[in-house]
Amino acid sequence: MRDTFANQFESMRISIFLIAVCSAIFLSACSDDEVKPQEFALEQPDVFAEADYQVYAAILEHYDLGFYPLLQQTSNYTVAEENFTLFFNLSELQNMEENLYQKFLDVNVDQKLLDDKVAAEEQVIKLIPNQEFNFYFSEDDEHRAWEAFSKSYPTSNYSLFMFSRIGMNESQTQAIAAIHYYYGESVDWRYQTDEFGALVYLEKSDSGNWEVIKSTTFQK
Repeated sequence: MRDTFANQFESMRISIFLIAVCSAIFLSACSDDEVKPQEFALEQPDVFAEADYQVYAAILEHYDLGFYPLLQQTSNYTVAEENFTLFFNLSELQNMEENLYQKFLDVNVDQKLLDDKVAAEEQVIKLIPNQEFNFYFSEDDEHRAWEAFSKSYPTSNYSLFMFSRIGMNESQTQAIAAIHYYYGESVDWRYQTDEFGALVYLEKSDSGNWEVIKSTTFQK
């Protein structure tokens, strides 16, 4: 059965694609001052445990996120635990250790920089350093920013995402991570930035592979 984030993400992906096609038809003319693509080097990454990258890979493969650029810097946005009371009481999460979400909150006090070890089978992950993100999105004209970003990343579907850092139990068999998804929503044929997030709970199987057990979405 598909989980909450999978359903919302697929619906959003189809919607953005249709909007992008329509926008391309009605807004095909480019201005002379359009943003020109540039090359940016990744920043010096921080050290992550190998288990962290295994969890990231499991999430990427489960939700097929490889088409979308990933910000190199992790997100430190978190939501109070009481907002997930119903989610944490689901039968699928009955084995989750009581303090796992607190570990997630604690580790996400600080932001870190990912390495290009972020990978998934048959997916090409493009990391976006802060300098490149600011190059596109530091200006006030969000429509122009998304148009320029989409030209540089045609498969992005006017979208990009961030990972949080990963909260993991002591035995490294349970994990919680968050995905923060940003996209250009068309309003009167002009793109404006919208966003939502998902909290993902994973467990390590007897075979040693990480598996997504359940997720829930939240608004920022």
